[in-house]
Amino acid sequence: MLNFLKKLFKKEEAKEEKISINELESWFNGRASSLFKELDTKIGLIKEKIKEEIEKTKENLDILEKAQLHNPKISLREKQFMEGNREAYLKKVGIFLKQINLEGGYEELLQFCSNFNDMLDSFGKSTFRPYKILQEFLANESRDVAINIKKLDNLIKELKGMIRDADLDSVQGLGGHIIQLKNKIKQKEENEEISSQKEKEREDLTHSVDSIKKEINNLENSWESSKLNELKAEKEIILTKIRGNNGRLIYSFSVIERALRKYSRIALEDEKLVSGYAENPIKALLSDNELKIIKILEGLEKNVLNNQIDLKDKKKEKTLEIIKELNKGFFDGFLKKGNELENELDNIEDKIKENEIEEKLKEIKNRLEQKNSEMERIDKEIIRLKDDADINMEDLKRKLEEKIKDTLKVSIKIL
Repeated sequence: MLNFLKKLFKKEEAKEEKISINELESWFNGRASSLFKELDTKIGLIKEKIKEEIEKTKENLDILEKAQLHNPKISLREKQFMEGNREAYLKKVGIFLKQINLEGGYEELLQFCSNFNDMLDSFGKSTFRPYKILQEFLANESRDVAINIKKLDNLIKELKGMIRDADLDSVQGLGGHIIQLKNKIKQKEENEEISSQKEKEREDLTHSVDSIKKEINNLENSWESSKLNELKAEKEIILTKIRGNNGRLIYSFSVIERALRKYSRIALEDEKLVSGYAENPIKALLSDNELKIIKILEGLEKNVLNNQIDLKDKKKEKTLEIIKELNKGFFDGFLKKGNELENELDNIEDKIKENEIEEKLKEIKNRLEQKNSEMERIDKEIIRLKDDADINMEDLKRKLEEKIKDTLKVSIKIL
């Protein structure tokens, strides 16, 4: 760290300043402004010295250009040889001086200073021979120019060290850390406020959910709901009777299915109808308006009795028994019972449709589901806000205090 920084803040090192977070940025800007002003003053002084040294170099170049040989008796060839090297040296030094650029901000100056050594090295290599030759003819004059260039080198090194030691990146970074801390504190306060609002929203939702549940409970225990449950129970009874009525027909045809399928190969004109009864007797009967099945069963019975359909004794006996049951009275009774039950079922379903309690419950339960989804969303948001707000601000303040002390050499307490 620059010595002038140590001097600038030396008095404050022993004393701890107490600064509120709201005043910290303004305080830092004041400190940084003083630091940059001090740095700018020192840089300005070095720039002036560099400019002065450039002017002195130009003056010495002019002296070198006009200098006369101390030994006028040298040969013309030697004189021409000296003049050529003097001209080359003067030109290269002039170009070198024009390359010295002190414009721009800290970064540009530091970049120039960093590149200057390469520039000087290149200059030295290109002027080594003419300078050596000039030393033989005009030693004092050429040496004075070399001294000027060496002084320029020292001044630019000093400038580079001054900017580098100022640790400007750390100072500027410190400003960023201060802004980050302020933003985090502000964000935490905002999150806590939003979280409080969300907690209030959740509380209101809880009351709303409890109210909806109570409404559902009242409807489920209402007279309309009881009546609906009775109707549903009656419907189930009717469905059971329908299944029982259908079961009689399905069972009967399952017993004679094997014989019926064999008969379908004999009764070619009724093959499709016979196969239909074998596969789905209920569907086939509902389509058989003329009850052709009775004639088919009579033909089946004859073929079984005449052993034209091969069945084992017990199967044959059971088949003939079922065929006798499947008479016109059986089918008429099945269809009549089925129609009565279907009419009863239609009547019950109409009454169920007229009962609005189920639709009301569906609508209210949808509202409950929406409220629960909204509550779940708010719970997740509250957790996220609490996680974001769960920042140890005191720890962040202490770390920032350490950075300020390391960079500015000032002990502070952030309140």
